[in-house]
Amino acid sequence: MSTTIETMDARPIPHSDRLPILMKRLHNLPLGQSFRLVVDHSPVPLHFMLKGQSPGEFDLVNEKDGPDEWIVKITRRAMKKVSLEGSGS
Repeated sequence: MSTTIETMDARPIPHSDRLPILMKRLHNLPLGQSFRLVVDHSPVPLHFMLKGQSPGEFDLVNEKDGPDEWIVKITRRAMKKVSLEGSGS
């Protein structure tokens, strides 16, 4: 049984709209599922952002590194941990 991995091509999306659209896609990604992101620049900032904001939640694997397009396979490995700090105890 093969699994089809969806592709999100962000290149035609205006730069100002890309991050909100991508974050919504990541938020809705089921545990264990993957999708491919195609962009027109290095995704290194995305790697650092997700590592800082959501450590251990996503695996990012570069499948193509430029020069005209970069392709990253993103897999959800864990659900976001909810912090109980500041919950009014």
